[in-house]
Amino acid sequence: MDYIYLSFKIITLLFIFIAIMKIYRIIAGYIGEQLGIAEFFIKLYHRIKACKYSR
Repeated sequence: MDYIYLSFKIITLLFIFIAIMKIYRIIAGYIGEQLGIAEFFIKLYHRIKACKYSR
């Protein structure tokens, strides 16, 4: 009976962790869109790549 209770607790903890991570990803995606962080890093990557090959 202890094994069943332990496995139930582990599965419950896993689902809670997945739910929290999903909420965190949604919030991070929204903040990234509002601030334009992704575009900044893409432009920075292209700039570094261009400087690397121009030498």
